Amino acid sequence: MLSLLLVFEIDVWLRKAKVIRIVSYFAAILYSIGYFTAAFKFVDIYFDLDDQDPSFIQVYYALFIAYNLMMHAGTELGSLVIIFKEISMRYFQLVRGDAGTKTDDVSLSLHDVFSIFSQKKYY
Repeated sequence: MLSLLLVFEIDVWLRKAKVIRIVSYFAAILYSIGYFTAAFKFVDIYFDLDDQDPSFIQVYYALFIAYNLMMHAGTELGSLVIIFKEISMRYFQLVRGDAGTKTDDVSLSLHDVFSIFSQKKYY
């Protein structure tokens, strides 16, 4: 749901929900790191170049990782959409033509990350 509001560039969502957008952006980055780490581990197990027969534990572990990679592929797609959209918002926006300038209050910046902890704004 968060990625749909971001992809369609709903103006109220882009302006008022920056804290939720920052948290979902960093959560998407962490999820993608874990997903691609598991994918790398599966490829490492599957293409083991040792010419040894795999044990039952190795086969079970590879099947467990493969199952979870397949079941969470849709979630990973949503995470990638959030990551790429937040990165592209600094350079290209459909809502406004001032992407990356000083008047741009829609895209996330490092200032927005620090403003989460500002007591004046959120408390």
